[in-house]
Order: sequence, then C-alpha cells, then structure tokens
Amino acid sequence: IRLKVVSNMDISEKRRSQDGRIDNFTYGETTYSMRVSTVNTVNGEKFVMRIFDENKETVSFEELGFSEEQVQAVKRMLQKSNGIIYLAGATGSGKTTTLYSMIEEFDKDALNIYTIESPVEKRIEGVNQIQIDKQSQNTYPSVMKTLLRQDPDVMVVGEIREAETAEIAVQASLTGHLVLTTIHANNALDSVTRLSEFKIESYLLGASSVGFLSQRLVRVLCEKCKQKREDLKVYEEMWIKKINPDFDYEQEKAKGNYIYSQNGCDKCVSGYKGRVAILEMIEVDENLRELISLDKNKSELQEYLDSTGYKRMEVQSI
Repeated sequence: IRLKVVSNMDISEKRRSQDGRIDNFTYGETTYSMRVSTVNTVNGEKFVMRIFDENKETVSFEELGFSEEQVQAVKRMLQKSNGIIYLAGATGSGKTTTLYSMIEEFDKDALNIYTIESPVEKRIEGVNQIQIDKQSQNTYPSVMKTLLRQDPDVMVVGEIREAETAEIAVQASLTGHLVLTTIHANNALDSVTRLSEFKIESYLLGASSVGFLSQRLVRVLCEKCKQKREDLKVYEEMWIKKINPDFDYEQEKAKGNYIYSQNGCDKCVSGYKGRVAILEMIEVDENLRELISLDKNKSELQEYLDSTGYKRMEVQSI
C-alpha cells in the first residue's frame, strides 16, 4: 500500500493494472525517479520499478555504442528540417535513451521542440515535454493535433502504436516539421512493413521518411576480469563463419584481436558490467525513397540495401 501511495496509484484498486511514478527520491548524494508498474497475478499484485538517475547527464552517441559512421549518419538526419526518423526496438532496448541523445543535438534556444511521452522519463531543459494522460483525454493523436497549432520545429513522439498517430506524424513531417518517434518492429527495414499495416500510403511513407534505425542492448564484459580466449569451440567458429566466411581466428589473434569470455569479480555481475547498444541504420536516399514510394516488397528493398553495403544486425543462437 505504501508503494501505491508514493506512486500516486489508487490503493483501493487491486484487480486492474496501474502505472505510477516516484519523483525526487534521494539516496546518498544521488536523486532518482522511478516508474512503477503493477499487474495482478494469481499470487497477488506484482510490482516492477524502473529506476532512473536524475543526476546522470544525457550520454553521447559514442557512449551509447554508435560507430563513427553511424554518428555522422544520424547527425545528417537530424539536420533535416522536415521528415520522420523512426527508431525500432523491443521494450527495454534503450529507445528512449537514444531519443534523448538525439534531442541534445538540437539548438534548444533556436528551435521550438516538443516531446510527447508516456510517461516523461527525464526532464530536459529548454524542451516542452508533455505527458500522455488518457483520463484527461490527452492521447498521442489529440496532443499532436494541438501541437500543429503551436508552430513546432521538432516533434518527438514517444511511440507510434496505432494508425491515427502514424497518419498525423506523416502529415506533420510533410508540412515542415521534423518528427522523431519509436515503433515496435524487429529491425529497421521491418519498420516499413509495420507502417504499411497502419495503412500509410506508400508514396507518403517514401516522401516523409528520413531514416530507419533499430537497436538492441547487449551486456559488456567486465574489463577487470574478462578472460582471453586462445581457442574457440567448433560450433562457435561455425557461428562466426556463418556471418563472416573469411574469419580466421589465428589471423585475428596475430593482429591482437582476441575473443574474451566472462569470469566474474567483486566489480561486476557474473562477468558483465553495463550494457551498450548495437544498431542497424538506414539513411533514406533518393533511390530508396523511390522504391518505398513504388510499394516495393521487403526483399526488393533488402536487395537494394545490400547493394549499397548496408550492414544488417545479425541475430544468431548457438
């Protein structure tokens, strides 16, 4: 009950799932905010809290895990005056953190920037942040329609969940606004298919799209205790060669490129410390824009991307 009270939840409601928030929780010299979620199970209510360090600065693209090539590509996208940048990924894959890093690239004194979030996870000075509240009928579509009368330069839409939000975002991008948003899709190219399911006309999707990104989080080996591998198991080498047929571990070791395994020490958790994003990124050029506008299927789009040297995110199990 105490957790519900401090999270501004209804303490009398036990059957319905609820979302709440705890702000300005101080432990030591650090101030945290927490997103709290409840769900009713056969054993009673279960609580999950996501903890955010309010003292932590927004991280750079390099710290997130972007390569130098990816940093330059995303900065080119953010320099556009209109269009949409889509960021795909599963729940908990760090999409919001990446969006905040993108926002920091803008001149907040010169641009009128709005974010629409559910909920607002981090306060950003110089940015107009709006929290979705269905009880007061502040939904993504209703807020976006209002913002179009506020003369925004940049609109950050927390998530495209349904057709109406997708349609308004596309219309906003075609009328002189830069839109950043997230979408649930398996990879960057699947975002195009996902948007088609929302009945977005192909010519509008092609005309409005600036870029498609997709990311996942992977654990980072602890620098203190990670162990150098002299040999690989047969199935490990087979897995690597499936992605890179020219891989030769002996040659890589001669260059100083070793593969490491986790160990575990008092400075980490089971050999891992921290996480980093791995990304795939599609910067929409005129050829790809035309292919999307002509409603080409996924295999045709993939064939074109492969011809440009596009690097896919490979997910394999071993």
